[in-house]
Amino acid sequence: RKMLKSFSAITLATRGASLSTGKPIIAVPKIGSFSLYLKESAAKYTNLNKESFGAFGKETAAKWKGLSDNEKQSYAKRAQEINDKAIAAFLKKPESEQKKLEAEAREAKEKLAKKREKRERRENWEKTGHPKRPLSAYMLFMKEKLSQGAKVANKEEAAARVKAMAEEWRGLSDSAKAKYVKVADADAAEYKIDVAKWENAIAAKEKSVSPMKSFPSKKTAM
Repeated sequence: RKMLKSFSAITLATRGASLSTGKPIIAVPKIGSFSLYLKESAAKYTNLNKESFGAFGKETAAKWKGLSDNEKQSYAKRAQEINDKAIAAFLKKPESEQKKLEAEAREAKEKLAKKREKRERRENWEKTGHPKRPLSAYMLFMKEKLSQGAKVANKEEAAARVKAMAEEWRGLSDSAKAKYVKVADADAAEYKIDVAKWENAIAAKEKSVSPMKSFPSKKTAM
């Protein structure tokens, strides 16, 4: 039993699985060969921002395709070494800390999935011709502040700025928030009118369709 237990622990460790759950370790993000190449290429650029990142990605992908098999294998080998070191460092930590990090990573993954799902629902909602939802007073304030500030260099700086703006919003008086609330209320009222127009247009379109068209023909039914 001791031999089997130690063997299973070694197997889990070499496969990059948690010793507590036996599942893949999500607290240690894996890096691929192309991701490593992309990361090293991005480090050479000083003024890489959100606008230029798309062109940079296409250019880097084209360069990656032009590499030889040996060069790609070297990146794959280095990426595997980085992953193995990260997993080994994670497995050296106490089990309680491993569980905490995995729970945090799982929570972050779920938040990101919900955010993506919300964005997809909004995009699909607007593709049907439905009017675009208005912004709240808080989002109008954030949008104004973001347009006034300088461009951020990385995600950490962006998160710090958003946190600072949230604190500033909470510290504003009701009179200072009033102008944003006024615009948000006007946009919300206009949105309701646009929704009513959209629903009436859909209803009129459905009435204009012949009732016989809703029934399939004998050939289609067969």
